[in-house]
Parts: sequence; C-alpha cells; structure tokens
Amino acid sequence: MGELAREKNLLPERVLCSTATRARETIKLFAQGAKLDAPVDFLDALYLAEPAAILREIRSHARSSERVMVVGHNPGLENLVSTLTGERVELATTALAECILPVDRWSNLNLKTVSTLRSILSPRDRT
Repeated sequence: MGELAREKNLLPERVLCSTATRARETIKLFAQGAKLDAPVDFLDALYLAEPAAILREIRSHARSSERVMVVGHNPGLENLVSTLTGERVELATTALAECILPVDRWSNLNLKTVSTLRSILSPRDRT
C-alpha cells in the first residue's frame, strides 16, 4: 500500500496512528513501501475510537499539514468516512480512503463537514 500511495501521489505530511500493535506494524510497512519520511504520532486515543474521537485527534495533532493519514480501526474509520461523505463504505484491512475536505484549518473539521470520497484503494489495486 505504501508503494501504491506513492504512485498515486497520496503520501501524507503527517500520520496519526493508533498505539495498537497491528496499527504500528501497518504504518511501519506502509512507511517502508512508500519511503515515507513524514512524522508519525502514536495516539492511545485512536485505539477503537469512534468518529468524534478521531476528529478530536485530527484537530489536535494535524497541525499545519495539508494531507494527514489516520491509521486506526473499524468500525470507527468506516463510520467517519461514511459520516463525512454521506457514502456507505467498507474499508478492508490496510485500505486507504482519500477524502477531500473543504476546510482551511483542521480546527474547522467536524462531523457535519461535507466532504467528497475521491477514492478507496486496497491491496488488490496493486496487482
């Protein structure tokens, strides 16, 4: 997925990652494949987080980054993407959802923000 993200020009400037072992392993492999040098914040609050909690962490930690990636867990991430885009989504393990968010500051992001789901990439897209 890291290689695919690099090919599609979807590399984040900052990563917010759950402290769960599997999430840590996922971002490590992603970073290796992507040759990613972005900072990674490991956050306990993302472990099994609901959409509102995920947004709190984004608002708190995204800083001035234009593109932020969250590595977390379902159903929270699926519910967040569905809430923001109005589309029902299923995110398989290691799937990457690209959402276009109409905010000029992360502090303006909330559950009522209407965004666009641009793409969902999964490992099968690499074949």
